[in-house]
Amino acid sequence: MNARPPRLARALAAALLPAGAAQDGVLGDLHEMYVERRISHGRFSSDIWYSYQACFAAVRYTLERLANRLPSRRTRQNLPNRGNHRSPRNRAPVWDTLAQDVRFAGRILRKSPTFTLIAALTLAIGIGATTTIFSVVNSVLLKPAPGMRNWKDLVKVRTVAEDGSSEEDMAYPNYLAYREGTGELVDLAGLALATVSVEGATQSGATMGFLATHNLLHVMGTRLALGRFFVPEEDRVGAPLVAVLSHGTWMRQYGADSSVVGRTIRINQEPFTIVGVTEAGFRGPITIMEIGVWLGMGSAPTIFGDRNLTDRTESWVRPLARLKEGVSRDQADAAFNVVSTNLRTAFPENNPDHGIRIEPYTSLSPRATTGAFAISLFLFLLSGTVLLIASINVGSMLLSRAERRNREVALRLALGAARVRVIRQLLIESLVLFLLGAVGAVLIAGYVTKLLSSFQLPIDVPLVLDFSLDHRALVFSLIVALLTGMVFGLTPALQVTRPNLNTALKADARGWRRVRSRLRGTFVVLQVSGSALLLVVAGLFARGLAQTNAADLGFDPQHVHFFSSELDFHRNYTAETAAQLSHDLMDRAIALPQVESVALTNWPPVTLGGHSITYSVPAREPVEQEDWLEVDYAIVTPNFFATFRIPILQGRDFTSSDKEGSPLVAIVNQAFASRTWPGESALGKRIRLGTADDPEIEVVGVVRNSKYRTLGEDQRSFVYVPYEQRPHADLVMVARFNGDEVALAEQLRNIMHGLDPEVPVDANTSYEDVMGIALLPSRATTLLASVFGGVGLLLAAIGLYGVLAYTVSQRTREFGIRVALGAHTTDLRSMVVWDGIRLVVVGLIIGFGLAVPLAAQLRSMLFGISPGDPVTLGGIALILIGVAVGASYVPALRATRCNPIEALRAE
Repeated sequence: MNARPPRLARALAAALLPAGAAQDGVLGDLHEMYVERRISHGRFSSDIWYSYQACFAAVRYTLERLANRLPSRRTRQNLPNRGNHRSPRNRAPVWDTLAQDVRFAGRILRKSPTFTLIAALTLAIGIGATTTIFSVVNSVLLKPAPGMRNWKDLVKVRTVAEDGSSEEDMAYPNYLAYREGTGELVDLAGLALATVSVEGATQSGATMGFLATHNLLHVMGTRLALGRFFVPEEDRVGAPLVAVLSHGTWMRQYGADSSVVGRTIRINQEPFTIVGVTEAGFRGPITIMEIGVWLGMGSAPTIFGDRNLTDRTESWVRPLARLKEGVSRDQADAAFNVVSTNLRTAFPENNPDHGIRIEPYTSLSPRATTGAFAISLFLFLLSGTVLLIASINVGSMLLSRAERRNREVALRLALGAARVRVIRQLLIESLVLFLLGAVGAVLIAGYVTKLLSSFQLPIDVPLVLDFSLDHRALVFSLIVALLTGMVFGLTPALQVTRPNLNTALKADARGWRRVRSRLRGTFVVLQVSGSALLLVVAGLFARGLAQTNAADLGFDPQHVHFFSSELDFHRNYTAETAAQLSHDLMDRAIALPQVESVALTNWPPVTLGGHSITYSVPAREPVEQEDWLEVDYAIVTPNFFATFRIPILQGRDFTSSDKEGSPLVAIVNQAFASRTWPGESALGKRIRLGTADDPEIEVVGVVRNSKYRTLGEDQRSFVYVPYEQRPHADLVMVARFNGDEVALAEQLRNIMHGLDPEVPVDANTSYEDVMGIALLPSRATTLLASVFGGVGLLLAAIGLYGVLAYTVSQRTREFGIRVALGAHTTDLRSMVVWDGIRLVVVGLIIGFGLAVPLAAQLRSMLFGISPGDPVTLGGIALILIGVAVGASYVPALRATRCNPIEALRAE
């Protein structure tokens, strides 16, 4: 049979085993045993067995080699004292016995394969949960971006606005001034995100790219696979149009053809010369998105009409700096602010920078980093709770196992063995067991992270999620295994090595079992508390998501199709030409037989993000512009409200007569009308959007309130303005339809291709799918909490059953006496069951006390569900009590079947 162990397990074995293991036949023996076991037990069981055996063999082989290399105690005693060199005599006993302890632990664990397998699998689940979460957090927050070798020396340069807020972008002329003024202290590069239409060798479509200055790769410490990067002359206006392909684009579109350098590629309908290819894996500062092409900064005005290289009022360049050797952040900060002061003096009217702030480099924005850190802590809490429950389960198993060896331990102590020596031997058994669990955890985490890395959004955004395990994750798994093994292995070792020897050496050793019974009860309470915490969080999130399906959104997203393109990234499209193309698209879409209505908007509801603008009511305008209030707004075409089925409560809808040159109009929602003109009709009232110089706008309609940014938001004020009076290139089309949506998507794509084949389609999918992106954090949290809660509940049930079963076995004599004295079997069953229920009730109280405050911190993601929701708490309580009854029933049944004569005779 040509059977091979799993690739990951073989790699792990090769990594763990020293080089001499192969020559000594360790791997060969493992492989032969694997083949034999595969024939009799199947692949899955054999793969797990091989992984555990490889880990155990690695530990045993390494320690034996170390022990064999050390001189024996007798030899060391005859060694002469060599000057001031420290004698190894104090270390000798440890090394002499460590390998022996490991071999003994291996024999003990092999004698109980069922115990070893169950305990190792339990630990693999717990450690695997935390390792998986750590790997995700490591990829997002800790792991340096691929190819950025100078990341430790990188800093972010953020501009400070007049109101004290900071931005990541600056005007290109200011970037040049900062680069020249701080060149002795830092290397300053500039880049800007660019979505472009690329026509390559095999395909065309929307591609994420970057505009970059010539020194960007030098600042990042990145290499090229082919060709060159940009030169200083290509940062200027009128420079030749050149592009550097990403390694992925080069592989996909050009088949890794090394002669690609020098070819021409059309980007936004302009011919670019390919001058290089980046190294594999490099994606720049945005590590979660696939970057297709890098463009010289000098090409910005050619392909993007709104990106000017000479305008100081337009901020679109994102600076990235590398501190030179010996330069601190404070020194760089001072140098940048000197330049900022000089720029404000030289250009007082059109310079937006009011200072510079230097921050450590992170791949995420400060706001995103804060959010990711908060979510990471929450996920670690969930996975850590699962690990705690699993470790307690194994700790309880180890305690029971240690008690069965009580006489053995007592005899060793009576014969003169040091208590420390016995504790160490028991602790090594625990550590070997936990290390076997860590091996299984790596296999579980490797599989789960592979699934997570394959996730893609429902819209055409090229995500690159790499949650794969690296050395940090492996070290983390090892550290978790060692720490938990020490904590939960030391407790049974301390308990079992502390008996009354006279009592322990007798057949009856009940005098000291009460302490351990209380310890097991504490273990169960902690397990139930953790399970209650997980289940309450999962239940609240699940109830919240269920509420979203029945929630009143204020609009109907069903049977609405979402279609968007990237007109705003094309130099050839102004607001007017984009408007014409959008009208042509709508005219052809409405002619399709399955389309009922079509509309355009710059902000579809509940799709992340949004737009806000300052406003005032004439005659009530604050004197200072900064005192004006803000309101969310959207630009829409007629039929927008019909497409989303938003009722118009007062007034009228927009019409084709609401165009440029006609009186400016707006439609507001109920919240805006009631807050701005309480007790009055909003029709005919006037508002001003923007600044005091902007014209007044008449309110011609009031629509029903809706959800706009998130489903859990408080009611927002909202203003709609007609598209014809505020032309905008960045628009999406929504279409209400009946029939086959897949066919509709293909028809819309063909229509856009017929209007302009160079315009890339950004999204072409169901509106509910797009709206679902806003629900991804809640859905992911619900899924993880549910999985963790289910695992925790199962482990807690096993732990409760184990404690009660062991307690019943230890109380066999008591139950026999009770039966002999006439106790009814129902009373005995009730007594055992109530013992389990009491433990669960205590755990419930603690778990609920922890879960409700935690859920209160996540109120915004619960969509109207209270953290103390009685339905959720009551349901979880019933589930756990039901589990307690179920886990207690079998031990209770065993107690009532006790034969009093046999029980008394056994004692």
